[in-house]
Amino acid sequence: MLIAVLLSLAVLIGWQQLFPAPQPGQQRVSETTTADQPAGVGSEGAATRGGDPASPFDSPSAGAEAEVEPEEAYEPVSASREEEVVVETDLYRAVLTNRGGQLVSFVLSGHESHNGDAVDLVRSRADGAYPYAFVDPSGQPLPLNGQLFAVERGENSGGATSVTFLYSGPEGVASKRFDFSEQGLFDVTVEVERPARWALFIGPGIRNPSLEELENRFERRAAVYRMDGEVENLDTTGTEERISLPAGALEWVGLEDTYFLSAVIPREPVGGVVVAPYLLSEGSAGGDWSFRDLPPEDELTEEEEEAGRDLGLIIRPDDGRLALTSYWGAKKYQRLSAMDYGLEETITIWSLLRPIAVPLLWALVWVYENVVHNYGWAIVLVTIVIKLILLPLTHKSFVSMRKMQELNPQMQAIRAKWKSKLRDKQGKMNMEAQRKMNEEMQELYREAGVNPVGGCLPMVLQMPVLFAFYQLLTTAVELRGAPWMLWITDLSQPSFVVGGFPFEPLALVMGVTQVIQQRLTPMAGDPMQRKLMQAMPILFTLFFLGFPSGLVLYWLTNNLLTILQHSILQRSMSKKDDQSASGDSKHGTQKGSKSSRRVAKK
Repeated sequence: MLIAVLLSLAVLIGWQQLFPAPQPGQQRVSETTTADQPAGVGSEGAATRGGDPASPFDSPSAGAEAEVEPEEAYEPVSASREEEVVVETDLYRAVLTNRGGQLVSFVLSGHESHNGDAVDLVRSRADGAYPYAFVDPSGQPLPLNGQLFAVERGENSGGATSVTFLYSGPEGVASKRFDFSEQGLFDVTVEVERPARWALFIGPGIRNPSLEELENRFERRAAVYRMDGEVENLDTTGTEERISLPAGALEWVGLEDTYFLSAVIPREPVGGVVVAPYLLSEGSAGGDWSFRDLPPEDELTEEEEEAGRDLGLIIRPDDGRLALTSYWGAKKYQRLSAMDYGLEETITIWSLLRPIAVPLLWALVWVYENVVHNYGWAIVLVTIVIKLILLPLTHKSFVSMRKMQELNPQMQAIRAKWKSKLRDKQGKMNMEAQRKMNEEMQELYREAGVNPVGGCLPMVLQMPVLFAFYQLLTTAVELRGAPWMLWITDLSQPSFVVGGFPFEPLALVMGVTQVIQQRLTPMAGDPMQRKLMQAMPILFTLFFLGFPSGLVLYWLTNNLLTILQHSILQRSMSKKDDQSASGDSKHGTQKGSKSSRRVAKK
């Protein structure tokens, strides 16, 4: 059983090492945001999206969506120049432009990007529409989106900042209101009288990942949505064409990577939502990006196959109005679960391991906030607590393994006795002989009061904890960029990359402790089983070389505690054995003396 558990672990974890998911393109994304650049459509993007014959909303005249209805009497409302509106809270700094009322920057507090700057969740771009831009149902920015809206600042009923953008002119009549809150949420309410057919655009993608992050197998980027209580993901590399989501059953939809999320929750019914794939290409403005529709697979050039990809959202209103609640921020479990929208389910680590992963995360955060302000030491302390909780079981396991070791000569004798009878002359298995040998083994276990699988129980119990820690450390934003000591500056990643492969030196130390632990652990079974067990430290070390340093730290701490525990137990049991042997010897001498006196007396 123990060998089966360990081999299963090797297969599950090794699969991710040997067959990582394909990564998007190799181009580097710049952190620069050109907030003052007009947010109209780029020439390349316009050519691609304007003539899309397969509109996701069955619009045969998608290219004509920008046409303005016949002129009506209206009072002109607009601004004379482009300006930015900055909204700051304890959690973020949002920058809006009055050109179309778009979100051009959303910088998070307390999170750093790969170059040391604060994380900006709005992808930098050379051209094209920004989040919450006005587009037609095919995704092409409308002329309305390039207009300068009048700005009204104020406070909402909750005392938080509100910003309203108003426009009335030849390109249409529209208002867009942002209501911000301190909890990381903000409401967006959009009403458009003209043009009749319009939508809002979100994306493409989220934040500005570095080349290393794009190549990292632990990083992922996707569109995510919840429908009928079930959360689904659409990966950037696997989405080759537009996907329309049923609006009636949609609870929320968003764009995500491993650690961050931009989600919209409809407060009122929407007319439709489309997830659209985009091809990334380098823009002309200092390394910013341009986006265009992903061509059909058979039309992709070799360069386009290697280029980066991202997903965008096109959200169509119902009856000329959209009312959305938005969350832009880190995927912190406690914060998301408190919002009561189910957004915490975007942290996909947890599924079946949720009952273990959630308490582990809470324990780590509590220890970090109240005991030690270092997540590395928090992992060490939580591991000690886990070990103490499992101490009664590990003690019982050690005693069981030691008894099995003492029985090993008798077990080998039984195997030797039946070895020649287990197969007939043709080499076929003799099931009757096998049954009798097993019965004889079971009788031996029964007489000795030994459970043959008792030594495996602690290992079996530790496997879910190991998997939970593994997934927790690779997806929990609380541990992203968290240092420990020495060379470990990020517990969520291996410390080095050597020849394109991740490398964690701490795994070598862990491998040494694995060997020491194995030598202290009583071993039974046949020679082949012993050889397999002796190979496990090597196998574990090879796998752990590419694991996050926080996971290696957890397993290393667990090994050290197990070594300490086994050393104490062995010393204690050896002392008891010596005392028992001494007592038996003394008792035997006394019996011998009495017997001699009786014989002499007679």
